[in-house]
Amino acid sequence: MDKGINGVTALGFGLEEYIKMFDLTDIELNMNILDCRAGASCFAAQMHEQSQVVVACDPLYRSEFDQIKHLVNAAKDSIQNSFATSAQEFSILPEKAKEFMHQAETGIEIFFNDFPEGQKAGRYTGDSLPSLSFDDEQFQLALVCHYLFTFSEQMSVEDHLNAIKELVRVSNEVRIFPLVTYGGQLSPYVGEVVAMLQNLSYGVEIRGVDYALQNQGNAMLRVWAESCSVDAHKTNQ
Repeated sequence: MDKGINGVTALGFGLEEYIKMFDLTDIELNMNILDCRAGASCFAAQMHEQSQVVVACDPLYRSEFDQIKHLVNAAKDSIQNSFATSAQEFSILPEKAKEFMHQAETGIEIFFNDFPEGQKAGRYTGDSLPSLSFDDEQFQLALVCHYLFTFSEQMSVEDHLNAIKELVRVSNEVRIFPLVTYGGQLSPYVGEVVAMLQNLSYGVEIRGVDYALQNQGNAMLRVWAESCSVDAHKTNQ
C-alpha cells in the first residue's frame, strides 16, 4: 500500500491546514493524535512546539534522511511541473496552486528541520497500513491526509476498509481528508466503504469542512467504533 508521488503523499501541510481539513477544535488539538501517512507534513513538528502529543507515521520514514529529502523534493517538483501543463495531474484548483506551493515549501522545511530530532524522540515512525505497531486505543484521534480515497486507482476497496479498521483499532476516532481522488473526482469507494463500515457497526459521518484544494474536495470522513466513548454531537462543539 506504499502509494504516492515517489512514495510521498502529503506535502508541507501544517497546523493551520489540519485545523480546517479535519475541523479540529481546541479540545481535539489537546488529544493524543496519530498523523498516519503524514509524508512531509509539518503538523507533528508544529504541535511539538506547542507541547502537544502527535506521532507521525509513514513508511517513508524508514529511509535515510538524505533519501527522504530527495524523495520529498522530487515529489514537490513533480507537482510544480504539473502546473505548467494544461492538464494538472493533481487537479488543484487554479486559484489554490500558488498558495499550495508556498505552503508546501514552507512546511517541508519545517518538517526537514524537525525530523532528525523528532525521529530519535519517537515522534516519527515507519509504521505502514494495514498493520500498525501501536496498541489498541493508544490514540484518541487518528488523521489521514491525502492518502485514503486520494489513491483510489492504485488501492482496492478492501485496502481502504482494512486500513480504516486498523486505524480504528489504534484510535478512538479516525478522520480522513479529502474524499476525492488524485485526479479530482469523488472516489468511487466512498459510498461502498461507508456502507461496509456501517454493516460492521462502526459509527460513520461525512462532514463538510472549510478547506479545499480540489473540486469537490471539501469534505472528510469520520469513523469510530460504536463501543468507544466518541459522541458525534459533542465533537461538533
